[in-house]
Amino acid sequence: MTRLVFAGAALAALVSTAAIAQQGGDRPAPQPIARADVAGQVQAQFALADADHDGIVTQAEADALRGAPRTEGERPRRGGGFGRMGLRHFAEIDADHDGRLTPAEAQGAALTMFDRIDSNRDGIVTPDERRAAWQSMAEHRKHRSE
Repeated sequence: MTRLVFAGAALAALVSTAAIAQQGGDRPAPQPIARADVAGQVQAQFALADADHDGIVTQAEADALRGAPRTEGERPRRGGGFGRMGLRHFAEIDADHDGRLTPAEAQGAALTMFDRIDSNRDGIVTPDERRAAWQSMAEHRKHRSE
C-alpha cells in the first residue's frame, strides 16, 4: 500500500495539474495524458536524476536533484516528476530496498499509479480522472490525520 502512495513522476505529473487548476493557476487547462507519455516522462526524469549516468539513482542523487537550481524559463519543480514528489518517497519506490533506484523500479511505481488513476482502463488519464484521484488522496490524508 505504501508503494502505491508514492506515485512518482506519474502522480506528480497527473495530480499536480488538477491541484493547479483548482487553485486557479495561470497554467493552461490540464490535458489528457497517455500511459506511454508517463513512461517517457519517467525515463527523462530518471536520466536527469542519474547524475553519474550509471543507470542507477542513489538517495544522494535524488536529494541533489530536489535542491538543484532551475534554469531560466524552467517550470517550478513543485510536484513535478522526480524533482520533488517522486524522490521524496525514494524508499517507497526502491522495491528491493537496496538504497538504489533502477529504471524498472521508477517505471513500475509510476505506471502502477497511472493505472490506479486511469479508472476506465483506456490508457489515457483525463482531467476528470486526475481530479477524482486528487480528491481521493485529499480524503485519505484527511482521514489519516483524524
